[in-house]
Amino acid sequence: LMLIAMGDAQVKVAAFKTGEVDIVNLGSQYIADAVAAIPGSYIQKLGEGSTLHLYMAGNFWQQTHPVTGDQLYPRDGLLVDSDHPWIGDPYADGCDPDNLFATVPPEKPACDNMENARLVRHALAMAIDRDAINEIVGLGNTPPAHTFTGFSEANPEWKDDWKIPYDPAAAKANLEKAGVPAGFKMKAWVVPDASSLPPDIAEAAVQFWVSELGLDVEIESTNYAGRRPTLIGRSISIPFHHHMNAGYADEPKGRLVSASKGGANRGIELPNPVLDKTYLANLKEGDAAKRIANNIWMEDYMSYWMLNVPMVFKTALVAVNGRVTEWTPYTETFGNQNSFETVVLK
Repeated sequence: LMLIAMGDAQVKVAAFKTGEVDIVNLGSQYIADAVAAIPGSYIQKLGEGSTLHLYMAGNFWQQTHPVTGDQLYPRDGLLVDSDHPWIGDPYADGCDPDNLFATVPPEKPACDNMENARLVRHALAMAIDRDAINEIVGLGNTPPAHTFTGFSEANPEWKDDWKIPYDPAAAKANLEKAGVPAGFKMKAWVVPDASSLPPDIAEAAVQFWVSELGLDVEIESTNYAGRRPTLIGRSISIPFHHHMNAGYADEPKGRLVSASKGGANRGIELPNPVLDKTYLANLKEGDAAKRIANNIWMEDYMSYWMLNVPMVFKTALVAVNGRVTEWTPYTETFGNQNSFETVVLK
């Protein structure tokens, strides 16, 4: 058994076609051609699948740590200014946190900074043509995604309100209403070096912000390890590309958007009252139906405030050479290759 580190997709394709490697993970835009080049080869799907998101980093709304009680607010990444129009502060002067957190939508109008930031986030979400990304970049292997929790139109929990329309006109109107100027300059971090995060998907989504909204977006391509300290320190304040496992309908959702998780997160933290009735409640709730109901409420909340912009659903794809007659990997994983001891060669 030999494991070879290869970062570039074209190098991996060439290695597979020449027989240098028998098993290799490839993006959806490369894998069909690679497998077709070698008779008997096939595609193996790995992992439970995940949703690829652009997280609207900087919206750190958790005030205190749920375990230690330590004060968290304000985080370094909570930058509410004209350079970060997607970030809102629910505790700023003129805001009523109780109103913002109790119901979806709030019973009373939200304060200006929170509503304007919400409009901007929805604009960024509506500008993306998910069907086009699936067809052109994903070659039909990356169906559109619309939720934080992983709920899809195939699930009985699905609500039509969660579907994000492709509506550039409405997106432009949102930006204008929020006071975002034409040609606004911003950054977005697209992770270049993680096999679970295909950069071409995120780059395509960001390009819609440029072409449909006229934004001037600089793509930052810092390696994950180089940017990770800003996730741990909660100082990141630009949209960035990451995933969330789809999981199961009744599992506690929200671990990576809560301070209780520790370490790196997804650039956002939900308010204590929201976590109390969703993620933290589900950690103790024994009734699966109640856990699902809590997750539905969380999705209502996340869809309304659009703290993450879902793009597409992805399953890890692995090209397998035809000389591999048997391989039974464990598939309930993050999508990493595994169980090579089960490989049988011709």
